[in-house]
Amino acid sequence: MPTLTLQYFLNILSLSRCIFCFCLLIACPSHALIVNSQLPGIQLEQELKIWQDPSREMGVNEVAAQRDLGHFLAQKNARHSLGYSKNAVWFSFVLNNPSSADLFNYVEYTEAHIGSVKLYTRQVGGNWQEQNFSVAQSANNRPFATIRPVFLQKIPAQSQVEVLMRAIYSDHEVMAGPIIADVRIWGEQAFIQANNLEMLLWGAWRG
Repeated sequence: MPTLTLQYFLNILSLSRCIFCFCLLIACPSHALIVNSQLPGIQLEQELKIWQDPSREMGVNEVAAQRDLGHFLAQKNARHSLGYSKNAVWFSFVLNNPSSADLFNYVEYTEAHIGSVKLYTRQVGGNWQEQNFSVAQSANNRPFATIRPVFLQKIPAQSQVEVLMRAIYSDHEVMAGPIIADVRIWGEQAFIQANNLEMLLWGAWRG
């Protein structure tokens, strides 16, 4: 009988450790990128997790639940190509600001030929905030007058911001198109300088 009692105790201890590790995994959905005001368009690598929704209908809370269950996976293709897809492709990452001042960083999805991109952000325990980009929008109606989807995001001092990004090749037709896993984070001044140069070259190319 003492042997059974000891074995029972060890089983309970092992189960408790598993539950604790699982809770830690949920609390840290992905590696956080430490942000600062000088980031020169850092490409997310190990910080970026990906999941696809074939229904194209799931909302941000449903998708966050999929992330917390561990269904988001790291990108394994060094070229960052996900091939052709008609699915809603979701990207998950965390931005961490350990400094004592609020920061404003730009989040860029680098594929210009994309039907729409939605950016959902929240602090831990907060509500999701949404920003939208659509290829059908004129430059003046986009979040910023840029060629590619770009969003300005505030990261409060000494805090982390969870990010879920939804990219879909075509919002109006169920058709497949190329999807890439290339998300970059910019410091405010670095992005403005790079974007001004790109828009100048774009304008010159178009004549």
